[in-house]
Amino acid sequence: TANLSGYSVSGLVNGDSVGSVDLASTGEAATATVGRYTTTASNADGTGLSNYDIGYVDGSLTVGKAGLTITASNASKTYGETASLSGYSVSGLVNGDSVGRVDLASAGKTATATVGSYAITAANADGTGLSNYDIGYVDGTLTIGKAGLTITANDAGKTYDGLAFSGGNGISYSGFVEGEDASVLSGTLVYGGSAQGAVDAGGYELSAGGLTSGNYAIAYLPGGLTITPAIPVVAEPSRLFQPPAAYADILASVHDNERKPLVLGGQRDPYQVIDTGIRLPEGI
Repeated sequence: TANLSGYSVSGLVNGDSVGSVDLASTGEAATATVGRYTTTASNADGTGLSNYDIGYVDGSLTVGKAGLTITASNASKTYGETASLSGYSVSGLVNGDSVGRVDLASAGKTATATVGSYAITAANADGTGLSNYDIGYVDGTLTIGKAGLTITANDAGKTYDGLAFSGGNGISYSGFVEGEDASVLSGTLVYGGSAQGAVDAGGYELSAGGLTSGNYAIAYLPGGLTITPAIPVVAEPSRLFQPPAAYADILASVHDNERKPLVLGGQRDPYQVIDTGIRLPEGI
């Protein structure tokens, strides 16, 4: 609301004076919009004024723009997501004026924007009564955090062979975004855990590590190595003796570990059935 109190007087004589003047303007009210308004003077009061032909000259009231500040709200998102920029705050509105919409923008809004901090700019406020404000915009900050990526060491297995195990059986991934794959990772894959150097049959932890990324927070999960006992190989007993066809009748009539008479060339010599065949008399 305007404070209309100033005026000047010209022409007074003999000690006469003006004590008050009524001043008015259509721009005096707080609701008056920006612009220039006439200030009128009237009803001068004082001493000896009945001796004067009083003339009034208008003044001018200028209503300037009020200051209005619109601040973009800070926001955050995870790598691979598209940011929803909608928050802002307003300071300086009067007379029921309002801001209904503000354009917000940031280079970090897209899903492909990498991890880091980006400015959020505000512009083009729209609402009621805003032509009466000198609008200033304050940037906010969009923070992009790393996406979670889980790397799991694949299980491995072998049969006991007396050799120390080393290395691993590859890894699997869960969490890549925007169609990305292991090609975006840096570093060198290394295997660890109790599996390294394991020899004896049993179960061992097989871990992975060594990979890094600017856009992913990597968590590693271990796999396992299982060394199974070797199965002994028992060779089938070889046939040390294959009797000739002439002894078929002997084989048909003998029993294990029994001694039977053998008649060859008119002589009787004993033979014996053993695990590997027939033990014949010496020299046969």
